[in-house]
Amino acid sequence: MPLRQVAGLDDPPRWLSFLLLLAGGVALSGLADFALSQAGYGALGAYVWAIGYAGTILVLFALYLRPLDLTGPDGEGGAETDR
Repeated sequence: MPLRQVAGLDDPPRWLSFLLLLAGGVALSGLADFALSQAGYGALGAYVWAIGYAGTILVLFALYLRPLDLTGPDGEGGAETDR
């Protein structure tokens, strides 16, 4: 039996993939910023960090938040109908 199946990783929960993507995006942006800053390119490092961080947030929004149905229950918050 494969280890992935034993560990239950065939279909990980959405919150786990969300957290892994968030941590990976922020960590890679930070490492790129650190490497460029240490090489003497501080401004480029800050730019790469900002673009990487913003890109991570946009990807998370597109994959996880945009598909959510954020409407209230029927009859609340809308225009009043016949009474």
